[in-house]
Amino acid sequence: MMGWIDRVVPQPPVPHVTEETPVQELQPAQTEVQDLGNEDDDGLEITPFDAEEDVSEGEPETAPEEWMFSWFVQGLEKVMPQPVTREKQDTQGVATATPSPVEQIHAAPGEQEETHLMLKEIDESQLNEAMMAWAHRAELQAEARSLPTIQEEPQEEETRLSLCSPNTTEEEEEKEEEERKKEEEKRKKEEEEEEEEEEEERRKEEEEMKQEEEDRKEEEEERQKKEEDRKKEEEMKQEEEDKKKEEEEWKNEEEGRKKEEEERKTEEENREKEEEERKVEEEEDSKKEEEGRKKEEEEERKEEEDRKKEEEERKEELKKKEEKRKKEKERKKDKEKKKEEKGKEEDTKEEEQEESAEPLLQPPCLPAEEGVDEACLAQEALRLEQLEEAEISNLEGALVQAEEETAEADAE
Repeated sequence: MMGWIDRVVPQPPVPHVTEETPVQELQPAQTEVQDLGNEDDDGLEITPFDAEEDVSEGEPETAPEEWMFSWFVQGLEKVMPQPVTREKQDTQGVATATPSPVEQIHAAPGEQEETHLMLKEIDESQLNEAMMAWAHRAELQAEARSLPTIQEEPQEEETRLSLCSPNTTEEEEEKEEEERKKEEEKRKKEEEEEEEEEEEERRKEEEEMKQEEEDRKEEEEERQKKEEDRKKEEEMKQEEEDKKKEEEEWKNEEEGRKKEEEERKTEEENREKEEEERKVEEEEDSKKEEEGRKKEEEEERKEEEDRKKEEEERKEELKKKEEKRKKEKERKKDKEKKKEEKGKEEDTKEEEQEESAEPLLQPPCLPAEEGVDEACLAQEALRLEQLEEAEISNLEGALVQAEEETAEADAE
């Protein structure tokens, strides 16, 4: 299919060619036109395709993709045969497909030259953009101008039928033209009538809209008046209520002032009573404080006497302990003297025994009991001395503390 289109449809020049390519100059194909019918009929004339003339006659320059698409559509419309309508079939009747000797087209023999096209790589994004542009262009063209109906463009079909049916004559063609004109006039009349009806309906709708707007305006005005009246009534009621509230507030303020005066009087009376009670309480408190002070002084005196007694008792105890310690020291000294005397006596006895005994004999040992007694006595003496020293230090500290307390009490 595409090969047939390439052979039949002349190819346009490639737009926006960036690189220069050596292209041979093509001479336009020579065509001959031979008129075989009447001299009054104009013969068909085939001219070579010129891309520049086609572009200049058409719309202004557009994008290459849109131009290519529009050109391709126009070429297909020119080449492809149009369908036949029922009306034309009814008017023409049944005709046999035979060649018509009215006109014949003879093309001059010549070699068909191939056109050289430059291929260019296109990305998917460019292809999608081109397809979208072509679709948009086709939609705009369809919206701007609808394609002509089959009745409005019967030229190609008539020529095709005239070539195919030999029984058609000029009279039939004239009848067909008259019928077509009548149909066009009828269609125009119908369109005019429809337009008039639409205009009348539109006018009626506009009048109804205007009437509705006027009614709505009147309703709005009435509603506004009602709202204004209601607002005025509400304002009057509000003013009356405000006046009543002010009167009630004024009465309440007077009652409040009276209550405040009564409360102030009662507060003054209560304050006087409180002052009298406070005076009585102060006198009682002062008496109680004096009695308590006297009791405290007596208690302090008793405490001082007790402290003095305790100090005297401590001093007596210390004296007793010192006397005991002295007695113990004297007893220890007596014991030591006795021990020394015993030791001297024993020494003298040992010397006498040594002198009397043989030189090889050793001196006799002391009994074990006497040695144990002396060691125990020495340990007990040391322990007693330590206890006495600790008691003496405790007593001295207690005496110092008692003296400090007495000094502080005297200072107070």
